Amino acid sequence: MPTPYSQVFDSFLGKIEDDAYLKLTDSEVENDLIKLLNSSLIHFTFPKVNIFLKDDLAQTFELDIPYAEIEIISRCMKKEWIDRQITSVNIIKQALTDKDFNLTSQANHLKVLLDLQDKNEFELEKLLTKYSYSNNLKANYSGLAGG
Repeated sequence: MPTPYSQVFDSFLGKIEDDAYLKLTDSEVENDLIKLLNSSLIHFTFPKVNIFLKDDLAQTFELDIPYAEIEIISRCMKKEWIDRQITSVNIIKQALTDKDFNLTSQANHLKVLLDLQDKNEFELEKLLTKYSYSNNLKANYSGLAGG
Protein backbone atom coordinates (compact mmCIF):
# COMPACT_ATOMS: atom_id res chain seq x y z
CA MET A 1 0.00 0.00 0.00
CA PRO A 2 1.52 3.36 -1.00
CA THR A 3 2.50 5.78 1.74
CA PRO A 4 1.54 9.43 1.20
CA TYR A 5 4.24 12.05 1.63
CA SER A 6 1.92 13.78 4.10
CA GLN A 7 2.87 11.22 6.75
CA VAL A 8 6.53 12.21 6.43
CA PHE A 9 5.70 15.91 6.12
CA ASP A 10 3.58 15.83 9.29
CA SER A 11 6.41 14.16 11.19
CA PHE A 12 8.92 16.72 9.86
CA LEU A 13 6.72 19.76 10.57
CA GLY A 14 6.27 18.55 14.14
CA LYS A 15 10.04 18.79 14.60
CA ILE A 16 10.54 22.40 13.48
CA GLU A 17 9.17 25.87 14.01
CA ASP A 18 9.21 27.98 10.85
CA ASP A 19 6.91 30.97 10.54
CA ALA A 20 7.97 31.33 6.91
CA TYR A 21 5.63 28.46 6.02
CA LEU A 22 2.70 30.54 7.31
CA LYS A 23 3.40 33.16 4.63
CA LEU A 24 3.34 30.64 1.77
CA THR A 25 0.44 29.11 -0.09
CA ASP A 26 -0.30 25.42 0.41
CA SER A 27 1.16 24.72 -3.03
CA GLU A 28 4.39 26.58 -2.21
CA VAL A 29 4.72 24.72 1.09
CA GLU A 30 4.19 21.36 -0.63
CA ASN A 31 6.79 22.20 -3.30
CA ASP A 32 9.30 23.21 -0.66
CA LEU A 33 8.65 20.08 1.40
CA ILE A 34 9.15 17.91 -1.70
CA LYS A 35 12.49 19.65 -2.33
CA LEU A 36 13.55 19.01 1.27
CA LEU A 37 12.39 15.39 1.01
CA ASN A 38 14.31 14.75 -2.20
CA SER A 39 17.52 16.30 -0.91
CA SER A 40 17.22 14.50 2.43
CA LEU A 41 16.88 10.93 1.18
CA ILE A 42 20.60 10.67 0.44
CA HIS A 43 21.30 10.94 4.17
CA PHE A 44 19.28 7.80 4.89
CA THR A 45 21.97 5.18 4.45
CA PHE A 46 20.91 1.59 3.88
CA PRO A 47 17.12 1.79 4.22
CA LYS A 48 15.43 -1.60 4.51
CA VAL A 49 12.70 -0.57 2.07
CA ASN A 50 13.26 1.21 -1.22
CA ILE A 51 12.45 4.79 -0.27
CA PHE A 52 13.51 5.94 -3.74
CA LEU A 53 10.46 4.35 -5.38
CA LYS A 54 8.24 7.40 -5.19
CA ASP A 55 6.08 9.70 -7.24
CA ASP A 56 6.50 13.42 -6.58
CA LEU A 57 3.41 14.31 -8.62
CA ALA A 58 1.15 11.95 -6.68
CA GLN A 59 3.17 12.70 -3.51
CA THR A 60 3.40 9.05 -2.53
CA PHE A 61 6.01 6.43 -1.91
CA GLU A 62 5.18 3.40 -4.02
CA LEU A 63 5.75 1.05 -1.08
CA ASP A 64 4.42 0.93 2.44
CA ILE A 65 6.94 2.90 4.47
CA PRO A 66 7.05 1.74 8.11
CA TYR A 67 7.04 4.24 10.96
CA ALA A 68 10.76 3.80 11.73
CA GLU A 69 11.65 4.83 8.19
CA ILE A 70 9.21 7.76 8.28
CA GLU A 71 10.88 9.00 11.47
CA ILE A 72 14.36 8.75 9.96
CA ILE A 73 13.30 10.48 6.73
CA SER A 74 11.72 13.34 8.70
CA ARG A 75 14.95 13.68 10.74
CA CYS A 76 16.93 13.81 7.49
CA MET A 77 14.57 16.52 6.27
CA LYS A 78 15.23 18.44 9.49
CA LYS A 79 18.96 18.18 8.78
CA GLU A 80 18.41 19.73 5.34
CA TRP A 81 16.17 22.43 6.83
CA ILE A 82 18.79 23.37 9.45
CA ASP A 83 21.50 23.47 6.77
CA ARG A 84 19.29 25.83 4.78
CA GLN A 85 18.81 28.11 7.81
CA ILE A 86 22.56 28.24 8.42
CA THR A 87 23.21 29.07 4.77
CA SER A 88 20.68 31.89 4.98
CA VAL A 89 22.36 33.41 8.05
CA ASN A 90 25.80 33.03 6.45
CA ILE A 91 24.58 34.99 3.42
CA ILE A 92 23.50 37.79 5.76
CA LYS A 93 26.89 37.58 7.49
CA GLN A 94 28.67 38.06 4.17
CA ALA A 95 26.63 41.19 3.47
CA LEU A 96 27.56 42.76 6.82
CA THR A 97 30.89 43.62 8.33
CA ASP A 98 31.99 41.44 11.24
CA LYS A 99 31.23 44.28 13.68
CA ASP A 100 27.74 44.83 12.29
CA PHE A 101 27.06 41.10 12.24
CA ASN A 102 28.19 40.64 15.84
CA LEU A 103 26.01 43.57 16.96
CA THR A 104 22.89 41.96 15.53
CA SER A 105 21.00 39.01 16.88
CA GLN A 106 22.06 37.13 13.73
CA ALA A 107 25.32 36.09 15.38
CA ASN A 108 23.40 34.54 18.29
CA HIS A 109 20.95 33.00 15.85
CA LEU A 110 23.82 31.40 13.93
CA LYS A 111 25.29 29.98 17.14
CA VAL A 112 21.92 28.50 18.09
CA LEU A 113 21.56 27.00 14.60
CA LEU A 114 25.04 25.49 14.70
CA ASP A 115 24.32 23.96 18.10
CA LEU A 116 21.00 22.65 16.78
CA GLN A 117 22.78 21.21 13.76
CA ASP A 118 25.28 19.36 15.97
CA LYS A 119 22.51 18.00 18.20
CA ASN A 120 20.34 16.94 15.25
CA GLU A 121 23.22 15.21 13.47
CA PHE A 122 24.15 13.35 16.67
CA GLU A 123 20.53 12.22 17.16
CA LEU A 124 20.23 11.23 13.49
CA GLU A 125 23.43 9.15 13.63
CA LYS A 126 22.23 7.46 16.82
CA LEU A 127 18.85 6.71 15.21
CA LEU A 128 20.50 5.34 12.05
CA THR A 129 22.79 3.14 14.12
CA LYS A 130 19.88 1.69 16.11
CA TYR A 131 17.95 1.22 12.88
CA SER A 132 20.84 -0.63 11.25
CA TYR A 133 20.83 -3.20 14.06
CA SER A 134 17.08 -3.73 14.04
CA ASN A 135 15.29 -6.43 12.10
CA ASN A 136 11.56 -5.81 11.72
CA LEU A 137 11.32 -4.21 15.16
CA LYS A 138 13.49 -6.94 16.69
CA ALA A 139 17.04 -6.29 17.80
CA ASN A 140 19.71 -7.84 15.60
CA TYR A 141 23.00 -7.94 17.46
CA SER A 142 24.47 -10.87 15.56
CA GLY A 143 28.07 -10.31 14.69
CA LEU A 144 28.74 -8.01 17.64
CA ALA A 145 31.45 -8.99 20.11
CA GLY A 146 32.30 -12.05 18.07
CA GLY A 147 28.82 -13.56 18.41
